[in-house]
Amino acid sequence: MQVRSQSRPVSHQNDSFRHPNGEGGREHCPLSLPTLKPFDLSIRLNHLLTQGAWQIPFGRIGFDVIFIHSNKPAPLDPSLEAASFNESDLRLREGERKKFARTTGGTNNVTSKTLSADEVIGEINDANYSFIPIAIGPHGEVGSVFKRFWDGSDPLPLPSFSKDQPEAKRAAERSISIHITPWNILGKADARWKSERGSALFDGSYLSALPSTRAKQQLGLICCSQLANHINTSFNHLTYNPKGATTDGGGFDEGD
Repeated sequence: MQVRSQSRPVSHQNDSFRHPNGEGGREHCPLSLPTLKPFDLSIRLNHLLTQGAWQIPFGRIGFDVIFIHSNKPAPLDPSLEAASFNESDLRLREGERKKFARTTGGTNNVTSKTLSADEVIGEINDANYSFIPIAIGPHGEVGSVFKRFWDGSDPLPLPSFSKDQPEAKRAAERSISIHITPWNILGKADARWKSERGSALFDGSYLSALPSTRAKQQLGLICCSQLANHINTSFNHLTYNPKGATTDGGGFDEGD
């Protein structure tokens, strides 16, 4: 948000970067299921573009965050050689796949219209939205789809989708399309800042001299805070056995 407000790398393109109702939570989408909230946050795009702004066909870019467990191996994908990528990358990619290939649909209680899980993604596609999952690993690493959007890194090959998930595949292809979905926004923000402000410090400090530095600091802080909260919450699911008689020889039993 601060990158947008100060350096405006996509000037007059972003009309808002928000959580629903200005609060933490999930973002509504104009679907047949009005109570469905498929995004954690989104950017609404203003198409009254000025010179130098990206020419983007979407009305909104939505983001959905998923945290990846460290003890669950990624499924093997015959579409690529697993040796080409490390296990962490594949786990993050599997988290991204799960966001595209959601498992739940729903029914509108007023209209009685029912959508399958893939039809929900289809309505996001048809609403002229781009959908970018943000997969975050146990050590703060980020999935390749968001990294492409963030810093221009090459994404991994897309995972396989079943034949009954054509909209999931369509959304995944759209998320990494170089022709229509923004990429390397931090690099463009830095270039814009240097062009307009020269050597001025972005945040007034050498510790965050550029928009990209400040944005990465904030992302790191958010990841650390959320992971710490997750770990702290997990302690509520631990039970202590005073006799220390557990099947693995330890004194604690981990709950569900």
